[in-house]
Amino acid sequence: IDYNHTTTSSNYAQPQTAVTDGGLVRVVSWYDNEWGFSNRMIDTAKVMANL
Repeated sequence: IDYNHTTTSSNYAQPQTAVTDGGLVRVVSWYDNEWGFSNRMIDTAKVMANL
């Protein structure tokens, strides 16, 4: 699976996520700092434009 240029901030990796013996949850998530962050900045700019 290629997560390049996905508009989400991160992609949850369910097969690698697990509950440990102590009851803690280890969550694995893949992210693209550049593209996902840019999309969040666009979302922020749209919200600010409507203030």
